[in-house]
Amino acid sequence: MRALVQARRWWARGGFTLVELLVVIAVIAMLISILLPVLGRAREQTRAVMCESNLRMLGLAVQMYADGNRGWFPEWGYAHGGGEAGASRAWINTVSPEYGRDRNLLKCPSDRSGHWTKPLSNKLRRTSYAVNYYLAAGGEDNPLWWRDGHAYNRQDWIKRPAGTIFFAELVEEGAYALTDHIHADYWQDFYPDDRSKAAEMVMIERHFREANYGFVDGHAERLPYEKTFAIQSIEADSVNWLFNKYDPTIAR
Repeated sequence: MRALVQARRWWARGGFTLVELLVVIAVIAMLISILLPVLGRAREQTRAVMCESNLRMLGLAVQMYADGNRGWFPEWGYAHGGGEAGASRAWINTVSPEYGRDRNLLKCPSDRSGHWTKPLSNKLRRTSYAVNYYLAAGGEDNPLWWRDGHAYNRQDWIKRPAGTIFFAELVEEGAYALTDHIHADYWQDFYPDDRSKAAEMVMIERHFREANYGFVDGHAERLPYEKTFAIQSIEADSVNWLFNKYDPTIAR
């Protein structure tokens, strides 16, 4: 009965005052401002995990491909700018039987490149992921051929599969947006600005200032750029490395 009387009194005085209404609106706005960043971060975390899962699946597909091809890794095939001369040997196509032709695996959920639908040089984007040229180039094309006399495009030539990158996340714009491989073998030539050169090829800050990487052993993980490629110093053309997870002879 008392509650009914209080309700009648509330209606009698006309509901909320303007001040009370403004207070309610301010509280709601404050809650929204707090929750939106949290929800946005949660969504991006989900996308990052899905991207990492894509790389694990692609890593498994590469292992299956190599097992069926006497240990040889799949090759790169699309040139910078999207040239298709090597399309028949491109890993996207030769490994497709192993990943079930599920093209969703080729796209990171956080990839916002417009070239999935808007052509660049009359070509569309094919993948969010690029193979490491050190591992995808055979014969004299391999960056280490001149030094070691052989390429590193076979499983049994990789000393530390768990420490050697096979896949990296590809940039969304520029000439490398349409390719299927990256050239980490160039980056040291730009030291101490190697990070900027790497950023022309790899989305090094796609997920919370980090990126996902797929490794030769099939696992994937999210890392900052400096944990994948970092030079301590260069002396007389000799590089003192902190990290280089691309070069299979020094990756760890």
